[in-house]
Amino acid sequence: RNVKRIRRRVEKGELPKDTLNYEVPSEPFDSAVQGTTGISEVYFLEQESGPHLDMFSPIFAENGAVVGIVKLQISLQNLSEAIAHIEVGENGYVYIVDGKGRLIAHQSESFVLKRPTLTSRKIIADALNNITPNIDDATYINEKNVSVVGTAIKVPGYNWVVIFEQPVAEAFGFLDFIRNLFLVTVIGSFISLLIVALFLSENLTSSIRKLQKSTK
Repeated sequence: RNVKRIRRRVEKGELPKDTLNYEVPSEPFDSAVQGTTGISEVYFLEQESGPHLDMFSPIFAENGAVVGIVKLQISLQNLSEAIAHIEVGENGYVYIVDGKGRLIAHQSESFVLKRPTLTSRKIIADALNNITPNIDDATYINEKNVSVVGTAIKVPGYNWVVIFEQPVAEAFGFLDFIRNLFLVTVIGSFISLLIVALFLSENLTSSIRKLQKSTK
């Protein structure tokens, strides 16, 4: 109703036309009209611009009625900067995709600006569809042509997915260390038991030989 009233005032010349913008009603906007903050889907403004989203927050009168909407346009560049400091092992990192599988935060800004959709990575498609991935889905070739293993976690309320990625060689390096340590321990124990067995055998047979000699 307020939009129609403003348009009529513009048409009558009561308000300067070039100072007004109109918000196309959307689900987040309608949510704010109903009194609840709404958040839009991620979008890109220009060719060289990173991802953004809009937040619509209601303004309440003293009687609790919604009398206005505050729209915030938020750049997600700070999100990329924040997760760039998260380390996964020595060479692993974190990145985020939205509900459509589009990359919205990554340690490489140039990769984000390419606006890739990463649903071809099974681990991401599974997370978006609430499917529990198997070990084969967790391993894939990333944009650097490196074999990596990933873990995907869905963000409640946003339908975004956070992926923790690490090179396969590094991720399984610790497992190889544990396996080698186990083998060394087993072999070492076997050798120790063998030495003890030989020692005991020698002592026992020596006593038997002495008894045999004494008997003769």
